[in-house]
Amino acid sequence: MTEEEIPAHQMRKCFKIGSQRCPKRPDYERNKVFIAMPFSDDYVDSYLYGIVPALNAAGFQHYKADEEITCKDIMCKICEQIQACRMAIINISGLNPNVMLELGLAYGLGKPVYIVKDKATKAISDLGSIEYIEYSHATDLRNKLVQAFETEKAI
Repeated sequence: MTEEEIPAHQMRKCFKIGSQRCPKRPDYERNKVFIAMPFSDDYVDSYLYGIVPALNAAGFQHYKADEEITCKDIMCKICEQIQACRMAIINISGLNPNVMLELGLAYGLGKPVYIVKDKATKAISDLGSIEYIEYSHATDLRNKLVQAFETEKAI
C-alpha cells in the first residue's frame, strides 16, 4: 500500500491533534485571499476601505475569520482557510500575537503573503528583512495594494 500524497497547499501534520495531515483536507481556491488582522475597531477602516476595495478591484474573493460564525475550533477554522487560499494579507498593526501566529502559518504553508502595517506600529526586528506595505490611512493602503495586485493577477 502506498502513502497518499498530500497536496502542496495542505498541512503535512496537524499541529492541534498531531495527525499526519489536516483532517479537513481543504480544497485549494485559486481566487481566495485570507485576511488576518486584529479584531479591533482601530483597523476596521483599513479593512473596509483599504483591503476589500483593492481585492474587489483585482477580482479576488476574501475570507476573514470573524465574518463567519461557526462552532468550529477557531485555530482549525483559520488553518483550514489559510490552506485553501491563494495568498494572504496580514495586517500586523498593533503586533497582535494571534495575527503573528497566522502569519507564521501562512509562511509555513508557502503562501504568498502581503504584510501590511499602519505607520503608528513600530517595525519589529524579527520581521526586519521581510518587505511590508506601510500605510497612513485606508485610501493609501488601497492604492498600494491595487498596485501590488497588478503583478499578482498575472500569476
